[in-house]
Amino acid sequence: MTNIIDFEKKRFNTVGLSSSLLPHYVNAVLVGSDADFWTELLQSGNRQSDALSFNIQKISSPLLFSGFQSEIVKENQSVFQNMGFSPMIGAGNGERSSEKAVFVPGSAISVLFLTGDLSIEATGTVTAVNQQQLLAFGHSLFNLGAIELPLAGAQIYATLPSLMGSSKMGAATTIAGTFLQDRISGALGDLSRMPKMIPVSLTIDSPFHDPRNYSFSLANDPAFNHLLPFFLRTALIQAMQMARLAGEQNSSLLQGEIALNDGRSIKLNDLFTSRQSLGFLNPGADVVDAADLVTQLLGTLKVHDFVGPDIKAIALKLKTLPGERYARIESATVDKSSVYNGESITVTVTLHDQKDQIITLQKKIDVPKGMDGSRFQLIVASGASLSNYEMQVNRNKFVPQDFDHLFQLLSDRRSTQNVYIQLRKIDNGLMVNGQELNSIPPSIYNVLNSRTSRGITTPLRDCALLEEVIPQEQVILGSQRLTLLIKPSNRARIQSLNK
Repeated sequence: MTNIIDFEKKRFNTVGLSSSLLPHYVNAVLVGSDADFWTELLQSGNRQSDALSFNIQKISSPLLFSGFQSEIVKENQSVFQNMGFSPMIGAGNGERSSEKAVFVPGSAISVLFLTGDLSIEATGTVTAVNQQQLLAFGHSLFNLGAIELPLAGAQIYATLPSLMGSSKMGAATTIAGTFLQDRISGALGDLSRMPKMIPVSLTIDSPFHDPRNYSFSLANDPAFNHLLPFFLRTALIQAMQMARLAGEQNSSLLQGEIALNDGRSIKLNDLFTSRQSLGFLNPGADVVDAADLVTQLLGTLKVHDFVGPDIKAIALKLKTLPGERYARIESATVDKSSVYNGESITVTVTLHDQKDQIITLQKKIDVPKGMDGSRFQLIVASGASLSNYEMQVNRNKFVPQDFDHLFQLLSDRRSTQNVYIQLRKIDNGLMVNGQELNSIPPSIYNVLNSRTSRGITTPLRDCALLEEVIPQEQVILGSQRLTLLIKPSNRARIQSLNK
């Protein structure tokens, strides 16, 4: 036990490992993710952890899920097994015994990843005790070195014997301290220190039952930043699924915020729907997408190497709406394909909704002045489609330079239920340290784009001149693009003829 105590202030160099996951999180938050997102991301994170643990084979520990349906756990079984755990349904419903734990060699002990109305925890055995410190498990969890995970006692309900190593099934009691080290010889706990936690609240309003409130506390440990969002995702899906009718198509309106310690917050106001695709019903997709957005935002705010505030709390409200709610952008037209600068054009957008009804929208747009003789691109799109296009033409705009830049990217995330109209101009501009500089004079452009210029510079293919929003009450899909010619104004033409 002395050797592991000597290690307490030493930490493996993990700088850059978690931040390599940041681009994947940012892309998922702004554009969306596919079904393989979490599997691929966690496999990448596990490979990084393996590199730190000298490729030593980890002993599988029971990971207990209290208050969960077996279907939810089985769906993610392979993911948790790849983390080094044996997932199983735990006893109880997430409630904790208030009895104070007393630890001696052989006592049951738990490490908590999520606790509250639903809980996820790993249970093991105390190896040795030295006043306020103890050694447990007899093997590493991930061999990550310095950690900060909640420590609790445990009530054992059954022992699962095995020649490869017996394990215990039980339920954790109240938090009694903090695990500070995760080493080959075991996990070092300190009973004099309480862990940092992220409180999560979820209120569900559903036509199928009375309002329900859920409360969780998520472990807040930098060493586990790539794992903890997935633990919370599993709990959110479990809670949200209970608010719907099994096998039915529903939509979910997600509202709330992720509050930071400095007073700022990321706001949430998005609609998700379960759609029938290629003749197959996909019930529950709306709550999975809602849980993905919350936990991908959480991951983005955690897996970076910038200096910035920590997360203070997560407060969510989910309203379940019966039926599908989506509309696809079928067409977009303008009342005139060429216009003098400073004039207005009317954009007509046709939507085709889930009931095969046609919805017609119109938006008047004032063309910016000083754009004589230029061709422009008019994009009418969903938020995800427009963000995806911008990432393709100007990827560096979405590479965070510091925490404030990252926060702004997340705050400017486009909503799922808006139609966006954007006017873009081919431009000799530059992206400098994450900021767009448009219509730069040639002399300044050459200086900034030279090899000796300071900062990160990238030539711009085109840039956005204006963006308008038409709010809707359904999820918007698809995009359309048009070309628009801005003609010289009458005054500009007269001046040109007089020269």
